[in-house]
Amino acid sequence: MYSVISIIVTYNPNPHQINQTINSIINQVSCCIIIDNGNTKFDFQDFENIIIVNLGRNYGIAYAQNRGIELAQQHNADFILLSDQDTIYQSDFIEKMISFYEQYHNKNMIGALVPRFFDKNKMCKTKLPVTKFGYIVPDDNKAYKVAHAVSSGSFIPVKSLNVIGNMCEELFIDWVDFEWCCRATNMGYEIVCIPEVVMEHMMGDGVKKIGNREIALRSRVRYYYMIRNGVYIVFYINILNLLEKIRFAQDLFIKSIGICFIEEKPLSLLFKAIYDGITKRMYEIRY
Repeated sequence: MYSVISIIVTYNPNPHQINQTINSIINQVSCCIIIDNGNTKFDFQDFENIIIVNLGRNYGIAYAQNRGIELAQQHNADFILLSDQDTIYQSDFIEKMISFYEQYHNKNMIGALVPRFFDKNKMCKTKLPVTKFGYIVPDDNKAYKVAHAVSSGSFIPVKSLNVIGNMCEELFIDWVDFEWCCRATNMGYEIVCIPEVVMEHMMGDGVKKIGNREIALRSRVRYYYMIRNGVYIVFYINILNLLEKIRFAQDLFIKSIGICFIEEKPLSLLFKAIYDGITKRMYEIRY
């Protein structure tokens, strides 16, 4: 009944992981578009419904997603499934998403349907952000409107995407999904989580326990993007009101505490990220 196209963004993918991802979703969708931030050689000759685009270098996840979205629109997709390169899907993932969409009372205002995640670092299911900064433990037998969600696993009606707009390419990687979701909800669209649909996801690169709080650790380059883009959102992107900007800054501070555990010049990295965000130096950086 519907044309569903999956957009998988890759960057130096692990061959085994990307094969698992493809095999878990390929038979559920009309077409699978791989947008590679590099020149990876893929071996998917056995599949007729795979399109591969090598960008040649790393343009960031937002740029890659937008190129995939444009291709999906050209192929008359009704729904787009955004995916990371290491996400594994249940065999009935698309079936459940479409079934929920068909039965939802306000389906014309769905911005995205999203699963609940099992954090492989903390070995637990994630809480749901029912407000931008307020989280709850959900009842698995009901759906929830959430304020934002991870992009991987997002099932997006193309007609909603055409109104909300594409991903913010200036952000390169971190906060891209947060910005898009906030933009969608500010326009009256709903991001709906279906807790019974659970996907595994790695939140960060490890965990550090500080008191009774667990801090997700990230790589040096991810801390840079997270802080720089967070500062840029506060100063220049109009998705938060003043009180929300204060809460966002507090949340960003907590998420950035792990930078203290970086071995090489953490303060230098912190100040550079803040400076670049304030001065709009939104280019790719490598460490």
